[in-house]
Amino acid sequence: MKKTCAPFRHVLATALAFSITFALGALSASDAQAFCGFYVSGATKKMYNNATEVVMMREGTRTVLSMRNNYEGPPEDFAMVVPVPQVLEEENVKVLKDDLFDKVDTLAAPRLVEYWQQDPCNRPARRYGAVKSGVVDLSLKDMSMAEEKTAEVVIEAQFDVGEYNVVILSAKESNALEKWLLSNKYNIPKGASGVLASYIAQGQYFFVAKVDPKKVTFKKGQAMLSPLRFHYDSKDFSLPVRLGLLNAKGAQDLIVHILARNQRYQVANYPNVTIPTNLVVPQKTRKNFAEFYTALFDYTLEQHPRAVVTEYSWDASTCDPCPGPTLNQSDLSTLGMDVIDESAKPKRVGLLSIGRATSGEVEGQELANAVWQKAQTSQPALRGCYTKHIEGGGAKDGRVNMVLTITPKGAISKVERPWDSLKEESITGCFEEELKTWSFAKQASNKKDVQVALPLTTSSYIETPRRSRSWRGWTLTRLHTRYTDKTMTEDLIFAQAPGIIGGRGMPQGEQGEMNEEGVVASSYNNFQGRYIMLNYYKGKLSCDKEDRYWRWGGPPSSKEQETFTAQDTAFVPRGKVKLTKGVKKAAKLHFDADKKLNK
Repeated sequence: MKKTCAPFRHVLATALAFSITFALGALSASDAQAFCGFYVSGATKKMYNNATEVVMMREGTRTVLSMRNNYEGPPEDFAMVVPVPQVLEEENVKVLKDDLFDKVDTLAAPRLVEYWQQDPCNRPARRYGAVKSGVVDLSLKDMSMAEEKTAEVVIEAQFDVGEYNVVILSAKESNALEKWLLSNKYNIPKGASGVLASYIAQGQYFFVAKVDPKKVTFKKGQAMLSPLRFHYDSKDFSLPVRLGLLNAKGAQDLIVHILARNQRYQVANYPNVTIPTNLVVPQKTRKNFAEFYTALFDYTLEQHPRAVVTEYSWDASTCDPCPGPTLNQSDLSTLGMDVIDESAKPKRVGLLSIGRATSGEVEGQELANAVWQKAQTSQPALRGCYTKHIEGGGAKDGRVNMVLTITPKGAISKVERPWDSLKEESITGCFEEELKTWSFAKQASNKKDVQVALPLTTSSYIETPRRSRSWRGWTLTRLHTRYTDKTMTEDLIFAQAPGIIGGRGMPQGEQGEMNEEGVVASSYNNFQGRYIMLNYYKGKLSCDKEDRYWRWGGPPSSKEQETFTAQDTAFVPRGKVKLTKGVKKAAKLHFDADKKLNK
C-alpha cells in the first residue's frame, strides 16, 4: 500500500532539453509555482500558473518535452506562450493522458520508510515490502484561431491538436509578440516584453497554444488542461525559467525530471548539491513527512544559496524501495522514445591509424619512441582533425607522413609532409598545428636537430545506429530549486554529470546505526532522498547476550510495509516543522561528502 503525506505535484522534465519549456514548482499555499512560459488572456484580471509538470527526454540533439498545466484565473479564453528553438509542425505535437505524469512524480519523490529490529535470537529470511501505487482523460475538440500578423510578427505554422489551437510565431523586435497578443485582445503580464527580448535575440520562435475554456474541466477555478507533447532538435540544453516569473505570486519552486540513457544531469551555471539522505527520523514524521521534507529542503538551500538540489537519480525501470510502479516500455515510448529512436540516422565515422614513428639517425630512435607514445595519447585530438572534416561533409581516406624536426631542447622547429595522399589541407594542416604544440624536453638527448617520421592513415565507414526500444537503462534524474527574480538571474543550463549513489543504507547493530552516509561517486546512478523510521524489538529475549544477532528488516506479520512520499509540497505550509540538532548534524556530514564529490 502506498501512503502519501500531502501528495506532491511537480515538474517533470525528462531528459535534456534546450530552452523550451515550462517547469513546475512546489511552494507554500500562498505561492505560485514556476512555469517557463506564461499565460495570456482576454480578461482583465491577473492570471497565475498554479502547477506545471514537465517531462523532457533527450538523446543526441533531439528533445521531447511533455507538459501538464493547470491554470488559476478568469474563465475567458486564454493561451500558453513558450519560446521554442525551431518551427514546430503538426507532427511534432500531440496530446497525452494525465496518469503518466503522476507515475513519474511518485517514482522520484522523496520517500519515508521504516525498518523493524528482528528477534535477535533467530535469523529469519529477509522480507521485502511491496507497495502499490490515474486521471481523467479530457475530451479533446478542435477550435479555430484567427490568423493575425503585424509588421514584426510572422505566423510560421498553425494547426489544431486536442482542445488546443497551436500557432508558431517569429518576431524581429522585442515588443513584436506583445503587440501581436494585444492585437488579438489578450492581456500581457507586466514585464513580458523585456523578458521576451532575450529570446528574440537568440532567434527563438514562440509556441502559442490557445484553449477554449468551454472545452476544459475547471476544478475550483483551476483549468485542468490536457497534457501536450512536442519535440525538436537543438544542440543547446537549457530551461527558460525566467518567463515563469511573469505569472508568479512569490517565490517559485522548480522541479525538473530528466530522462536520458545511462546519464545523470545537473546544472552548469548554478551551484549543485545533493539532498541529505539516509537520515533517521522520529516515528511522528509519518504524520507530517511533507512538512519535514520541506524544512530539510529549505535548510539545504540556506546552506547552499541559489543551488539546484539533486533529489533522485536512478534507473527508471527499477527502484528500492518502490513507492509506486516503475516506468515500462510503453511509458517511455509515450514520453518520447518513439521519436528519439526515429531521429537516429546513419552517419560517417572517421578512423585514424597511427604508424610506428621512425628516425634515420641512431640518436633519434629514443625520440621516435617518444613521438609514437605522444601520438597515442594525443590520438583524440588528431582524430578530431579528421572528424571535423567529415562533419563538414567530406570523406577523405589516405595517408600522410608527418616529419617532425626536433631540436636538442626537445622543441618542434618544423613539420613537413613529404608524402601526402590525402591532399586535404583541412586535415593535414590541422595535424600539423597539433604536432607543433608537442615538446620532448625531458626525452631529448640529441646534440643536433633530429627528424622523426610519423605516418598517419585516415579511413571512414558508415555507421547505422542500432535503434533500441528497451525501457531499461534510462536514468531518471530529479532536480529541485526555489528561486525569485533576484536569485534566478539567468535560465538553467544543464550538463552531463558522473554517476552517484546514496540513500541505500541499512540499519546495523543494536542501535540501528546506518551503514552508509552521504553520497559517493559511482559508475552508475543509485541516489534517492530517503528517510528512515526505526522500530526497536520489544519482545522477550530467549537467548544469551553472546548469542544475539541484531538485525533489521521488514515488518512483523501483523503489520504491512508502507512507503510514504513527500508530494504536493506546493501546498504545504512552511515553518511547521523544525529540524532537530541531530538531523542538522547528519545533514552537514552529508554536505561535507557532497563537497568532496563536486570538487
